[in-house]
Amino acid sequence: MDNPIPSKALVLSGGGGRGAYQVGVLRFLEEHEWYPDVIVGTSIGAVNGAAMASGHTPCGRCGAGQHIAFISSLLAGGVEQ
Repeated sequence: MDNPIPSKALVLSGGGGRGAYQVGVLRFLEEHEWYPDVIVGTSIGAVNGAAMASGHTPCGRCGAGQHIAFISSLLAGGVEQ
């Protein structure tokens, strides 16, 4: 019987400096194919978590500038596809 309870959670805190650090951590996690079942965050951690959950992660195929542009568009109230 499959266990429906999530087994991996990613918790991201708030704070500008931490938010920048989280981008590097998210890149590391993606490079090592570690994906959480649940993502929770506060302040900038919530923004970074929303970006990761929607598939916009700071991976090798996109630069930090694109990640920052995505976060800026979230804060401005919309995301262009």
